[in-house]
Amino acid sequence: MNKQTDKKRKDPVIIVLDIIIVGLIFVMIYVGMNALFYMERADKRSFEQDSSGMAFDLQEENYASLIQSRHINEINGNTKPEAYHLLADYVQAAFMYRIYDAKEYADRAALMKSVMDESRDGMGELEVFADKVDKMIFGD
Repeated sequence: MNKQTDKKRKDPVIIVLDIIIVGLIFVMIYVGMNALFYMERADKRSFEQDSSGMAFDLQEENYASLIQSRHINEINGNTKPEAYHLLADYVQAAFMYRIYDAKEYADRAALMKSVMDESRDGMGELEVFADKVDKMIFGD
């Protein structure tokens, strides 16, 4: 007998399934590599805010982002841009003071006023921005 006639032909369905399996293997490799890449980038240090980013927030008068950056740094244990953190505390306390004062919550307003005073004492040259916040919030 002839060897060619003894060889069976592969079913086309099996060929298609083999191609699908090989394709799925490549997709899994691609997804796995992307997952590793993004897991490395999600290291907590990548979320810390530095003073240049916080200065940009001030330049754009984006006080909400300044406060957010301060809290992100607090979560990550970063206390480096101290003056910016104090300014963020001042802005947050000023907003809260204004709300508590309008609602006539004297105790809470007094607490926020003390936070404002403590923050203003340590912020140094950023005190100019505290004056801008005062004008914006209190209209003085």
